[in-house]
Amino acid sequence: MAFMSFFKDPAYIPVINWILLGVCLILVCSISSINEIGNAYGIAELGVMMMTTILVTIVMLLIWQINIVIVLSFLIFFLGLELTFFSSVLWSVPDRSWIILVFAAIMFVIMRIWSYSSKLKYETELTRKLPMDLMRELGSNLGTIRALGIGLLYNELAKGVPTIFG
Repeated sequence: MAFMSFFKDPAYIPVINWILLGVCLILVCSISSINEIGNAYGIAELGVMMMTTILVTIVMLLIWQINIVIVLSFLIFFLGLELTFFSSVLWSVPDRSWIILVFAAIMFVIMRIWSYSSKLKYETELTRKLPMDLMRELGSNLGTIRALGIGLLYNELAKGVPTIFG
């Protein structure tokens, strides 16, 4: 289950879509021929297909709990087919198709940093949370005025009070 913690904290940041648009336009404009675009697209598409096959295999094993023989035959058939196609487009890597691989590596590093920092933030909040009894005691001594209504603060803690309230 440690593998699944990598995908724990998805986030949507609209400005990232605009940055990706700009980078994609720069990449497409920098490639000089339609064959180079086709080769780059082939590498990207086959990479997505292989990753999907691997993730479906993990879901088949962990979530659906399908028989290991069926899962291995699925993996060998589809991943074998995709690796055959992938090996046929790898010859185009020296002809500017390496740009797609570098872009994918950069995006992977960014996502790993995001995932690592989110995990670190959660662990920090978990170790530094305040007990609810302490907050009730401090609330009357701090001169705070309680307003009507509900105040919401997004937090991943199931129990306890975030450190920010302290």
